Amino acid sequence: MSTTEQRLAANRANALKSTGPRSAEGKIEAKKNATRHGLLSTRLLLDDECPSEFQSLLVELHAALGPVGFMELALVERLAVALWRQRRLVTAETAAIGLGRRTRWISGGVTSEMGLGYGSELKEEDLQPFDPDQLAWCKTIIAEVQKLEQIDPASLSQLAPSIFEQLKSDADEDRESIESFLASHKDGITGFVAE
Repeated sequence: MSTTEQRLAANRANALKSTGPRSAEGKIEAKKNATRHGLLSTRLLLDDECPSEFQSLLVELHAALGPVGFMELALVERLAVALWRQRRLVTAETAAIGLGRRTRWISGGVTSEMGLGYGSELKEEDLQPFDPDQLAWCKTIIAEVQKLEQIDPASLSQLAPSIFEQLKSDADEDRESIESFLASHKDGITGFVAE
């Protein structure tokens, strides 16, 4: 068997393992996965757009411009498509601005509902997603905390190194030993982590 035949056989075998859509309906849906705003889409209408609205726009342009001949008809249709996509862009831009302003409204509402005072109010940036490094660090700490109840304090540095480093840093900052620093926390190590 030649290399090309081997490669074809391997490709066929891999294709059989595919978990992608197999039905015509599934394939049509999968084509929409990457659509964000549709400005460069090869499809004119997105799922939530009404075909009769586009048709109305086209009829209005035909009435206003009175195209004659194939070239003018084609130009009017291109104008209709450009105007349609421009409307879509304005709608997307308006939604993006609205969402940006909504975080201010939400943070103010949460601050009010929680009765948070000046200096402790929820800020807009508190509603932003974590950066990937912060999220990874949080997941590491959560995994370590889940092990805490089974950890002997002497082996903390090996079994929960991130927590140990933070604990050591906080104890050093207060100029205390780790043991006395933990003693000042209700529930010891779990209280420290919860805090």
